[in-house]
Amino acid sequence: MKKTTQQQQIIKQLITKLILTEKASRRGFSKSIIPLLNNQTQNNFEDKTEFQYAYRQCDKERELAPFCNMTSKTLSKMTFNHGNYFKATIPNQLYSQVEINPIQHQQHELRFSVQYNEAIMERRVREESIDANIDLSIVYNYSKMTPASLSVSTLVEFVENTSINSLVLSSGWLIEELRIRLAQQVQLLDEMPHGLNLMPSIRIVRDWYLTSFKQLYQIKSKPRNRSEEIEFTNVIRTIYDRHNPTMVSVAGGVAELKEELKKTMLEYIDYTNYSSLKDHLDSFYINRIGIRTLLEHHLSLHDQVENPNCNLSKLICKNTNPILVANRAIKDAQDWCLAHYGKFPQVIVSTSGNQDDLLFPYVPNHLQFQLIELLINSMRAVVENHTDSLPPVGILMSSSQDEVTIRISDEGKGIPRKDMPQLFSYLYSTASVRKEIVNQDGKQGSVAGFGFGLPLVKLYSKYWGGEFKLNSVSGYGTDAYLYFTK
Repeated sequence: MKKTTQQQQIIKQLITKLILTEKASRRGFSKSIIPLLNNQTQNNFEDKTEFQYAYRQCDKERELAPFCNMTSKTLSKMTFNHGNYFKATIPNQLYSQVEINPIQHQQHELRFSVQYNEAIMERRVREESIDANIDLSIVYNYSKMTPASLSVSTLVEFVENTSINSLVLSSGWLIEELRIRLAQQVQLLDEMPHGLNLMPSIRIVRDWYLTSFKQLYQIKSKPRNRSEEIEFTNVIRTIYDRHNPTMVSVAGGVAELKEELKKTMLEYIDYTNYSSLKDHLDSFYINRIGIRTLLEHHLSLHDQVENPNCNLSKLICKNTNPILVANRAIKDAQDWCLAHYGKFPQVIVSTSGNQDDLLFPYVPNHLQFQLIELLINSMRAVVENHTDSLPPVGILMSSSQDEVTIRISDEGKGIPRKDMPQLFSYLYSTASVRKEIVNQDGKQGSVAGFGFGLPLVKLYSKYWGGEFKLNSVSGYGTDAYLYFTK
């Protein structure tokens, strides 16, 4: 019997009540919900078996989840159709409203399964027998290994002792290290929650990592001489170039998920508080920082051996000069602002104390990315909130015995206090989504407009032992602070 629009609304209301208002314990949940559904079904539908609710104990890495099996026609009226499967996650806060006590460190998901059951879909996403001509079990076995930790001192020491022989020796270690890290990225992408793992952009990025793993896995022996090291470096350069758009592509995948979630019956739920999504993306990007650092260092050291005058901005630098890096970042941020708004505010750089005291060990390229993202945020806020003269953005650099501090200040009217907790969510952005990459010449593009800038700035700071803080006065402006350890 074909459902009418009114009947579809009844279904929607039932599911909404199930999620938001029903008072039930974990064990009593089915008993309290099913009679309600049956009553409504008896009054409105001939097919009483349409609704089936049950609990399933998932393995400890997953969750205890309610499952709802519905007809394909019914589901298509309520949610978007992603193949034959849709998966949405309800935040823990909502489960507390229905008095379902969450198991510690586990997520709770409401899954809608159409035509295919849970096991079939999990196999489709996670257990493909052959993908990119490599058995995924090999990838997952590598992902269980522990990667080496990277430190500023270790990288600085390696830079200061670079030679052809050291490059040949380090290449063998790098093959195995990158296999582990790339495999972990594949698994992280496969396990992205809330349906993010099924978004088209995420699947593309996942294929990039799988292809890169395959390239390294097919290397059967470590480089033994200069010619083999050159051949290996060509592979590394291919991998590096392949993953240039990763940040923007993953940001695009999150934007795709946000658009899909808006189409569901849960469009009014605040998705910015999805802690599990933030945790997964944090892990993914922390791992990516390590991978990019290893790739960039090998390529830069190789180029340095070939040409001592090459650009070393991607190498760890014992004495990074933040003034020089800031000048490059200002130019890039102003170019971005000009392209999007047709104008930009001036930036005033000032320092406190001796400029030589501002030097600290860091990767100049990483610092430049952080400054670009913060400057774009400030410039955008200034331009959007001032119609006549644009107040300048200020950069203040100061040094103490143990650390260097960089403050970026603007008069862009600030951030409402209620929005402050959401600023580091990947699902939050005050700007309209951009799909293009700012730099099309192989450089790492800005993720301004995706809501990824602040979370990534914080991760870069954390990765290198620093800190990032944000203070704002609503109605006036915002101060961003970067702290770097000497």
